[in-house]
Amino acid sequence: MMRHLVLAVLALLLCSLSLRGQNRTTNPAPLDELVLTIIAPDGESSVALREIFAKHQKVILNFVSARCPYSHRQLEGVQKALNAQNNSKVSEKDFAPVLIVFVDKSLAKIRQALQGKRLPAQLVWDKGGKLSDRLKVKTTPTVIVVARSGKQVAVYEGFFPSDPNEYSKFFARLLKAVAQGSPLPPRPIQLPAVVSSGSGSGNSCTPFG
Repeated sequence: MMRHLVLAVLALLLCSLSLRGQNRTTNPAPLDELVLTIIAPDGESSVALREIFAKHQKVILNFVSARCPYSHRQLEGVQKALNAQNNSKVSEKDFAPVLIVFVDKSLAKIRQALQGKRLPAQLVWDKGGKLSDRLKVKTTPTVIVVARSGKQVAVYEGFFPSDPNEYSKFFARLLKAVAQGSPLPPRPIQLPAVVSSGSGSGNSCTPFG
């Protein structure tokens, strides 16, 4: 009888320890410790966000997907705005840092989508979705302005206005505001007449993978 009682107590203790282990919360690593994969023509390398934040107070993260048509059209507008910034007489130190973050699971598909394209920004791969999960990115394209502290300063979801030329004007204002430290522009109001048909807002892809 005593033996059965001892075994029962030991079993309860083991279950208690197991549950404590399951309920133990682990603090996620600071945002600047996350590592992204740099996509370059000659291969891949790694970069930690701390290396980017070491030079800039704020960073613009543009989350896109190689399989999302709205991402491709949005990137056309982003490219025009970045080209205009690079062609300006502004000093490079006053440029707004932009990372084009691909959230796809396949690097091969990303490279296939990038064939023949030259985007004037650092292209990175969020392998495993750690950064997009941390920032709760649910749709592509999504632009997030992040401060060095890890705080999200602004979030712009979707492809708006639904025209690359008009979008480039918005992105140019965003670049200027981040570079100068001035208030960030609001999301442009999109008239119902120009909203595409489809699920959600009609200007983004979800889920991504």
